Amino acid sequence: MYELNQLDINGRDLIHLGFKEGIIIGEILEYLLEKVIENPKLNHKKNFRRISFKKKYFPYLSNTETKAKNPKH
Repeated sequence: MYELNQLDINGRDLIHLGFKEGIIIGEILEYLLEKVIENPKLNHKKNFRRISFKKKYFPYLSNTETKAKNPKH
């Protein structure tokens, strides 16, 4: 069984990707952990960026990152 500290990503990585600091970081990490438990091959940073940018977490990106991903806003 995987634990958060075994993920190939951490909260600092998510912030660096453009997510806002706060409780949402832990929620995203828990979500990513669930995905890795379902499919251990996903435990790579390159996969986490794609997974963490799902619409569910899109509103938690900083304004700069959001504009880069969705230039219409």
